[in-house]
Amino acid sequence: MLVTENCAAQVEPQQEVRMLVHLAVSDTALCLYGFFDGEERGVFRHLLQVSGIGPSSALALLSNASPAALVTAVLNNDIKSLCAVKGIGKKTAERMVLELRDKLKQFVVADSPSPSISEPVELDLVKVLMQLGFAEVAASKAAQKSCKQLGTNVEFEDLLRLSLSIANQS
Repeated sequence: MLVTENCAAQVEPQQEVRMLVHLAVSDTALCLYGFFDGEERGVFRHLLQVSGIGPSSALALLSNASPAALVTAVLNNDIKSLCAVKGIGKKTAERMVLELRDKLKQFVVADSPSPSISEPVELDLVKVLMQLGFAEVAASKAAQKSCKQLGTNVEFEDLLRLSLSIANQS
């Protein structure tokens, strides 16, 4: 069973969990994709409806950002953040926005579970870490910890170095 990075990070080895699944049938294989909640599975299924996005790309999108953040990016026409995901180009991101804008409105949550970013420097750190392949949750935590330890009046490179070491430890 394949799961998002965020999902895998929440599960301990040998821990029993209940998951919602999606069965992807192809010519060569049957693959199960697991999700903790219906929102994540619903967004995954909507992503699969977009031409050019298969299960692995949809899983990469959900590993890179929470379902709420992904929905927000689509609704806000944020092509740049969608293109930050490996395998998603500008045309695919534009197609996602065009095809999913109306369908994903049902997933809008008033209070997003993402940790709040208080400084523009933290937001920049999160964006860089996500472009380097870290999940949104891990990137946010690392950015907040590094800004808390060093402050925001230091060089960006120093904050990035510390954020990278924190993100690699978790």
